[in-house]
Amino acid sequence: MVRSKLERENEVGEGVPSFRGELGKRLRELEKQFKNREAAAKAALVAKSTFQNWVEGKADPSFEGLANFARKTGVSLDWLAGRGAEPQESQEAPPHMVAIPFFNVAASAGHGAAARREHPVDYLWFNEAWLRQSYGVNPNDLKLLAAKGESMSPTISPNAVLMVDCGEDARQAGDGIFVVRLEGDILVKRLQRLPGSQIKVSSDNPAYEPFMVRLDDGIDFAVLGRVVVAVDLKRL
Repeated sequence: MVRSKLERENEVGEGVPSFRGELGKRLRELEKQFKNREAAAKAALVAKSTFQNWVEGKADPSFEGLANFARKTGVSLDWLAGRGAEPQESQEAPPHMVAIPFFNVAASAGHGAAARREHPVDYLWFNEAWLRQSYGVNPNDLKLLAAKGESMSPTISPNAVLMVDCGEDARQAGDGIFVVRLEGDILVKRLQRLPGSQIKVSSDNPAYEPFMVRLDDGIDFAVLGRVVVAVDLKRL
């Protein structure tokens, strides 16, 4: 007997949720991390209409788009596909608290640490009102990273935990301390924007020489976020 096209498709896609089922549900759940659907679509690097079609099951998502969205929201592609447990941040939050993801990417306060694929290893709870009032940040834009090295001493101690604002406005290079990607390395440095598409990259430790980056010369350079606070963790 010749099997129907639908039967063959169901066999090939066994274990993978339909858009009318688990996948659409999980996309809708994750987009709550963003201000609106347009911002969620931007995280996937697709148009709002494209993302909406994914959620409503009107179009097949691209692998690249789903990978972008998974990376931005701190979940795995397996979880999006309906496999595996719920991500930790989906657990019920204590009253007035928000979970901030802690990533295993080390921001080097030294000569550079090789960038690794971002993957949250834990979530720490913070009072949402305190974050907004004390630092003027959107908690949904925050990530926690570990600092390594001594180039930003005494401002940032080795092994400090950095709270980084990764919102769109915070990724605009200005004057302040930022986490940046430079030629594949992740660094935490003080930036100063200068005329002529130039940025001065310096360290608070005078033993490290500052250097210049020109944004128009094709160098692999990107501002990943602004450091909001550094927490010095010491074993007592």
